[in-house]
This record gives sequence, C-alpha cells and structure tokens, in this order.
Amino acid sequence: MSRTKPLSKVAGKLRRLGQSLDEAQARPDDLWALAHLSPAEGRVYLSLDARDRAHACRVAQALLRPYPDRGSGYRESEYEDNGYKDSDYKDNELLAAALLHDCGKAARRYRVHERVLAGLVPHWAMPYLSFGAVQVRLHHPEYGAQMVREAGGREAVAALIAQHHHPGDNVRAQRLHQLDEME
Repeated sequence: MSRTKPLSKVAGKLRRLGQSLDEAQARPDDLWALAHLSPAEGRVYLSLDARDRAHACRVAQALLRPYPDRGSGYRESEYEDNGYKDSDYKDNELLAAALLHDCGKAARRYRVHERVLAGLVPHWAMPYLSFGAVQVRLHHPEYGAQMVREAGGREAVAALIAQHHHPGDNVRAQRLHQLDEME
C-alpha cells in the first residue's frame, strides 16, 4: 500500500479542520453506525460530538470501501500482499472500533478554538504541553477504551481503540490507524 504523500496529508487535515468548525454542518450516518455496534457501544457512540461521529463514520466506511462485495474493484493479491486477510473487510470488531476510535475525545468537550489549536499540535509535541484539549487528544485512545469497557462494550473493540495510534504488530490496529490518518 502506498504511503500518503505529505502534501495530501496536510490537505486532508485542513479539510477535516474546516469540517470541524461548525457542529451543525456535520452529517454522521448514525443509523448505519448503530447497526454495527452493540447497544452498549451505541450509547458511547451517541455521546460523541456530531463532528466526531461523522469522522468515525467516514473511517468505518473507508474500511469497507476497497472490497465491500469482492466486486470489480477487488484485487485479492494486492490486499493479501499488504498483510490483510480476506476476512478483514468483514471484521465486525474492527468496524466497531473504527466507529468508536475517537470516543475518548468525549472526555472533554472542545470549544472551536481548542479544536483548531489541538489539531495543529504535532503528535511529538503533545507530551510537553499541559493544555487540556491537547492532553485529551494525546490520551484519547486510552480514555476511549476505558469508556467502552465501562459501558459494557466488547473487550476486543476496546483493545483496538486503545491501540489505534500506536498499533505495534497488531494488523487490525494498523489498519485502523492507517484509515484514520488517511481521513
């Protein structure tokens, strides 16, 4: 799989930043999302800001996009050459984790200026800043995993959420990280 070019990555972040300015402009596909979550996970999902729910839906739908029905766009060799198995695109736990991967950001509501500032801070600099929104952004994978566990969600989903910024050898968490970065 090719790496995202730095310029397109910046363009994507700027596009998402623009979408994050006004919650009223967000259009999450909540019915679709809730159909892929347990009732406990659905309650966590609905606690998210509409902007974060819309982002979560785009990431989850991107997980399905390459090979949704093994139709004309499906190239099995390319998929397997990149470390993914045929079952990955049908992975309900990974899909749920994609829908909930940023739920830890609900630990603290962001004001617009905080959302903008926190989004501009490079990940390497976050541990050195005590700004509340930056710290939530830094630790949201752990906060989110804990929220899902406390709500009674699936442990495998919570584990994928916890790993989505630092996936290590976990191929499923790597896939989630990749899609989140591309969005």
